[in-house]
Amino acid sequence: QYFKETINRGTPSEAIVDSKTDAYTTLDWTLSYEYAKNFTLYGGVNNITDEKIDDILGSSSGRYFFAGAKVSF
Repeated sequence: QYFKETINRGTPSEAIVDSKTDAYTTLDWTLSYEYAKNFTLYGGVNNITDEKIDDILGSSSGRYFFAGAKVSF
């Protein structure tokens, strides 16, 4: 995987970060349940295996869980 980013600080020659990163795969799981026509519960886990991602791509959030409800009127 090849990544290139422009940073808005420093001199123009310092403003370009040119890096090669290793490939990665994440495993995510999401489940939703429609309780009624206008009410749905959902939840899941992203990055189940807690795969570490190179910092050059931004901060790696690691494994995280989420849940919520959707209500429509």
